[in-house]
Amino acid sequence: MSTVKELKLHLESYHEDDHVAHILWTIGDIENKCKDMGVKLRTDEMNDVLDRMHSHANAEYGISWDSVESEIITKLQEGGEYNVYGT
Repeated sequence: MSTVKELKLHLESYHEDDHVAHILWTIGDIENKCKDMGVKLRTDEMNDVLDRMHSHANAEYGISWDSVESEIITKLQEGGEYNVYGT
């Protein structure tokens, strides 16, 4: 599940009054972390980062800012732009 549409479909299987715990990471989070790291990724690359975060998350460790940074670094190593902000 990597889009809002897919998430909404998944949630339809639950009763609307069911209690759940859910954390939502968005492209804005990836943009902000990239800026903190001084790097740039294209929108499609940031979407790849989000997809990988989703597929690599597990119930014991979840997703943390460290895992976000790790996925960004992995994407950069795969050929993302090593552009530093402001240059």
